[in-house]
Amino acid sequence: MTESDPVVTVVTPAYNEEEYIEQTLQSVERQTYDRIEHIVIDDGSTDSTREILDRYKDRYRLKIISQENRGQAEAVNRGFELSAGDIVIWLNADDILFSKDTVRTVVNAFSENPDTDLLYANHAVIDEETNLKSLHVPVPWYDSSRLRRWCFGAFIFMRKSVVEEFKLDPSYDYALDYEFYLRLDDEGKNFKYVNENLLGFRIHADTKSQKGSEQMKAEGDACREAYSQSSDTRYRVERIVDHLLNKLLRVYGVFQLLSVYNERDRLVFPDCLDDQARAVYNQLVTLSPRSKY
Repeated sequence: MTESDPVVTVVTPAYNEEEYIEQTLQSVERQTYDRIEHIVIDDGSTDSTREILDRYKDRYRLKIISQENRGQAEAVNRGFELSAGDIVIWLNADDILFSKDTVRTVVNAFSENPDTDLLYANHAVIDEETNLKSLHVPVPWYDSSRLRRWCFGAFIFMRKSVVEEFKLDPSYDYALDYEFYLRLDDEGKNFKYVNENLLGFRIHADTKSQKGSEQMKAEGDACREAYSQSSDTRYRVERIVDHLLNKLLRVYGVFQLLSVYNERDRLVFPDCLDDQARAVYNQLVTLSPRSKY
């Protein structure tokens, strides 16, 4: 690691995240890449979030910004504005960097693809106890029209130039990420897939996707309409194809899941792995339309 290596800024908005934020901090602290700054925007938390943050402020390059509660979009935007890194990662306070090599992998991918503005990758679905439930493999072939049909990836790895030019729209509560990605695509930004397991996305009772599914759907529909995606016959046919492709990728995810077990020493939390046979079963269960994972 040299002074010429890019600095990476991890931006985390936090509001009453005492249950999960410590693991988020640990997942950044344990990265094998050294040139990282972690900006956490404490958005008016009333629980012990701030006390947990204070325990970590001298352990690694952590910057804590406290403000009155303004909502997730405003918190992320402030983190974007304060970012000093050449690369920015938007990591929510209940999610984790899944691999100890996540940041190093992102840096290498941007270096190898100088025309790329945003990266996306596979992500592990974890539960309240950080147990691995399944592995999500997004569509590797990025396509603007597909993004207008559904948000098929987490495009959270960005060049600094992206967040300098664009901010989240605070008028969205549930689909603020989706609208952000659509706007970036509309402005011609380049997206690229990395076939690595980089993010841990946590599913729990208090996530927006669980608590506000109807509002999320309504905002998602509004986003698609705003970016000229009509719900005509062609759209419905293409969504059926998308659904079938997603099923195939979930089957492929079994092989990616096995690679996680074979390289468990690369994980930030290797103890989160269940019995391998049970994990494969959980992955196949995701093929069920009733599965919450």
